Amino acid sequence: FNLLAQQEVPEAQFNLSLLLFNGLGVPKNFKQALVWSWKAYLNNHESAINQVNDILEIVTPELQSAVADELIQELTEIAKNGDATAALKLGITFTELMVEPDYASAYVWLSIAQAFGIEEASPIMVNVTEQLAIEEVIVKQDEAAKLFAEITEK
Repeated sequence: FNLLAQQEVPEAQFNLSLLLFNGLGVPKNFKQALVWSWKAYLNNHESAINQVNDILEIVTPELQSAVADELIQELTEIAKNGDATAALKLGITFTELMVEPDYASAYVWLSIAQAFGIEEASPIMVNVTEQLAIEEVIVKQDEAAKLFAEITEK
């Protein structure tokens, strides 16, 4: 499953998460199980969010934060290379996986996803915008515009 999981196949990501969570064929590893179940969730695997929630019930907030930070770093690199879906995945990760949601960062990446035409970003963007003061929204709009220009000029 590992090779297919790395190739962004949601079913493989989900199955790898199950193996890691249960210690089947590999030693138990809750951190990696969370990584792969979250990736499966981001790739629209229907059951992945249940696996994510099962893992979040038993891990510490510190581990949850470490996984979120690791995934944000990975997705940021991918998004900065022009992958529009990575921008959407960043917005979702900033709002749903972090222990304390980072709505400001989510706003930037969801704005970029919208600019690339990713329709799924719009409803998330509405919720994120409601969490921010208008002054912060204006600052983040400028940040998103600058970052979008850098990405599209590559």
